[in-house]
Amino acid sequence: MQDEIKQPLIWVSILAFCSGFVLLIPSQILITWLLDTGCSIEHVGRVSLLLIPSMFSFLWAPWVDYIAQKQKNHRRYFLSVNFICLAVGIWGLSISDPKTSYTMVLLCALGIVFVSATQDHLIEAYRLFVLPKDHYATGVSVSLLAFRVGVMLSGGVGLIFAANYGWSTAFRLSSIMMIGMAMLMLMAPNGRVEPVAFSLREHIRLSKKYFLQTIQDYRFIAVLLTHRLSIFWIEAMLPAFLMRHLGMGVEDVGVLYKVFGVVGLLIGGGVLARLVKQCSLVVLIQWLLFFQVLICGGFYCLTVNTLNAFSAVAILVLAECMLQGGIGAVSGVWLMMRADKSIPAFCFSLWYGLAAFGRVIVGPVAAWVIDGYGWDGFMVAGVVMSILSWRICVYQFAATYSVQEAT
Repeated sequence: MQDEIKQPLIWVSILAFCSGFVLLIPSQILITWLLDTGCSIEHVGRVSLLLIPSMFSFLWAPWVDYIAQKQKNHRRYFLSVNFICLAVGIWGLSISDPKTSYTMVLLCALGIVFVSATQDHLIEAYRLFVLPKDHYATGVSVSLLAFRVGVMLSGGVGLIFAANYGWSTAFRLSSIMMIGMAMLMLMAPNGRVEPVAFSLREHIRLSKKYFLQTIQDYRFIAVLLTHRLSIFWIEAMLPAFLMRHLGMGVEDVGVLYKVFGVVGLLIGGGVLARLVKQCSLVVLIQWLLFFQVLICGGFYCLTVNTLNAFSAVAILVLAECMLQGGIGAVSGVWLMMRADKSIPAFCFSLWYGLAAFGRVIVGPVAAWVIDGYGWDGFMVAGVVMSILSWRICVYQFAATYSVQEAT
């Protein structure tokens, strides 16, 4: 690999790792914490509503693009300030107790989601500018690898650490890590490609134009809204399923995520990153969604027969994480190819906001389904969603993109 590419890849990997490390704190880790302290499924279901800022982050994205592109150093400074804000939010969790201050916990988590949503799009935009176009696939592959390692470190090692040393200590160490990242970010390179400087009004005009163009492409919208719907459904209640239905502890959940989750994500992301260079993105996404149907069926089987539950869950978590790593690699390249470099943060915030719609609504709906129809009803709904996602994406891609266009 050329020396001039190594440094940008190292920095995008560091940023991706931190992005992944924070991702689960206001979602899966928060859910596990609530369950560990005796909160109800209803309380857990509300957690997904905290992700609403992810849906609407495109509203302040023009301002983010404007500030980041005003001077070439501003993107680094903006990222550094965001890491400090994340540190404050995580520290707030460390001094809160879900039993006595449930609202305070949710407010801290909401602040983390708000900052993280902005941060993720800044990182995507930074990667777009720091890497040459012919290295996008490599950059996405390396970034996703680092991102998933961060996810599994917080979701796996973090849970094991919290089970042994307490939640407060785990959150404080995470906060200190974000402070260190804020200082490290000041040494990051500015980027190989200089962004074009526009006025704030021009950024708003361009963003509005792109927004109108995007919402008129209903096939693209359909794919964004549905391609991960069943994944969000299973993810929303997986800790509750493992702890309440299968009787696992926090440390057991941590081991599952740490060992089998990491291996699955590394294999899935690595294999699909290579296939992206050889196969059609359309074909890859369609096959990945078909495998999601099979995985959802496997989780349903666990509600019928819980014998050897840990081994069965380990295999399913491995397969699910392989799938997520693959979908992340494929969709990342696909979206980077569609990005407008004059408003990159807006593009990514709009796309991920649309994709996050399902993640936001599944929590309360899942809690209602579990309360009324049990875990078997919840898993049947997951199978149905996965089939619908697969068929919708197959139909929309077939109607819009040829294999040559997609690649």
